[in-house]
Amino acid sequence: MFRSLDDNRLRRVLVAGVGSSHGDDRLGWDAVQCLQRALHRSARHGVAGEVIVEQLPAPAELLDALERHGPLRRVIVCDAIGPGAVGGERGTGPWIGRWRWPAVPVERTRSASTHGIGLVDTLRTAEVLGRLPAEVVIVGMEGRRFGQLGELSPECRSRMPTLVQVLLEECRLVTVSPHEAADGGRSAENPNGRRTCTKPPW
Repeated sequence: MFRSLDDNRLRRVLVAGVGSSHGDDRLGWDAVQCLQRALHRSARHGVAGEVIVEQLPAPAELLDALERHGPLRRVIVCDAIGPGAVGGERGTGPWIGRWRWPAVPVERTRSASTHGIGLVDTLRTAEVLGRLPAEVVIVGMEGRRFGQLGELSPECRSRMPTLVQVLLEECRLVTVSPHEAADGGRSAENPNGRRTCTKPPW
């Protein structure tokens, strides 16, 4: 069954990795780079629609990316998270957390201190400007070493395959119902085609 152009448009996903060259702060950059390689390597891993991957030096750059690539169905932002957070997906090594906007733990994000304007403030601005798509997901991994230029810490490097798998799963979750495809992503409950969630669905 062929999808219409509107259907394809509604399946577009932007995956933005926020980072810098300071140790584990490069988590977002490395993760989306690995994601892009994985999508090219293995028949897209069952991901439908178009996936756009960008590496951003600061959360504020997301505003331009949203304008450049819109309209989008989902935005997935990947960034390093400060140590000591509760919750998330624990295993061997740094934990991995996933949140649906606007239910983001502000106190656990590092973006405000490492990249200037923080991720939460950037998303709020994008919302006011009407640039946020229906679904916005933040995926973060706990960093261990931020002060030095260079590669990831061994702990974070060992968890990178798990982080990339989480991003792949988030890309696979993009779906379009026949009703949404017919009305351009809008519904009777959400005439503007926007959706909010007060708590993470995971």
